[in-house]
Amino acid sequence: MENPYKVLFFLENESVVIAEIKRTDLPDTATPDMKFRWVRYVKKSTFVEIFTFRAMNATDELQERWFEQGELKFTKSEGTFEDADGRVTLQNYTDRLPADAVLLSIYKALDALYNK
Repeated sequence: MENPYKVLFFLENESVVIAEIKRTDLPDTATPDMKFRWVRYVKKSTFVEIFTFRAMNATDELQERWFEQGELKFTKSEGTFEDADGRVTLQNYTDRLPADAVLLSIYKALDALYNK
């Protein structure tokens, strides 16, 4: 079976990965909230949290995303995520993929969400 997911954005630091994943096997009529998911992967615990998307803003220089869980701002090279626990700085590695183990954990969490 072909992998139905594509990484669109990938930000990372020593403890966390934040990524936007697109589900590629849905019909054109599927809503954006079904096609696109932002997730946080915590490296130490391998915990995957699927964010609840609220809004976005994008310019040539800055991307902003607001979730129930916090706020993400990023440029082509770096970003920050701020939530109730504080603020973390991330590097934007969108031009490469996360490690296989990270992707596998994220894809399993998304599969569980989509197959409810």
